[in-house]
Amino acid sequence: MAKLSIQRLLEVSKLIATEAGAQLEEAITFLNDLADQTIRALRNGLTFRDNFNCIIQEASLQNEVESILNTGGKRPYGIIPLRVISTSVGLDSFYWHINEQNQVIVKVKFAGSSSESQRCVFVVLFE
Repeated sequence: MAKLSIQRLLEVSKLIATEAGAQLEEAITFLNDLADQTIRALRNGLTFRDNFNCIIQEASLQNEVESILNTGGKRPYGIIPLRVISTSVGLDSFYWHINEQNQVIVKVKFAGSSSESQRCVFVVLFE
């Protein structure tokens, strides 16, 4: 993974001291602030919770059984499975849909033999 190697951002005061810079002061300041915040966020690590309209939801699911996923009454735009909390079972397939009652239905298929419920973690994205 490549690391950010930018040591410092634009020195806005030097740029706006010129005639062209004075005319573009608003754009230069905006771009400098945007770059500063973007680099700071990337260096500190982006998270779903802090940077997206989403919730992280855990659910206990059975193999190949449709289950209702609690999304707080909001209609998801997408759902990303993150993990199965297990040392011996993995996720083989996953799908979701919204039924006639406006419930979010998920169904998983676990890799490995599993007749027991497994705790799964999802990112539920909203528009």
